[in-house]
Amino acid sequence: MPRALPTCAAWSSTRPLPPTGAVRAAAASGAALPEPAGSYAANVRNASYRITGADLAGLHAAGLSDDAVFEITIAAAVGAALRGLDAGMRAVREQA
Repeated sequence: MPRALPTCAAWSSTRPLPPTGAVRAAAASGAALPEPAGSYAANVRNASYRITGADLAGLHAAGLSDDAVFEITIAAAVGAALRGLDAGMRAVREQA
């Protein structure tokens, strides 16, 4: 059964995005995050091989701390891994 994650509260684009549980949950689940964090999290989940130093510089320029970038990165990667695990487990159960 897929893991249910809470959605992130709306954040103003002028406020730095703190690394909270709601932000981690949104990054992991694909729920909305303010830009540029939202598109960065989507890239981590879907095409992490395309992330460059320029992407990280853009996040820092938007006011995100190293801690916030790290939290979003790890949460998005773990969320993608868990979705893959869930899909694999469903396929195994269907074959059984």
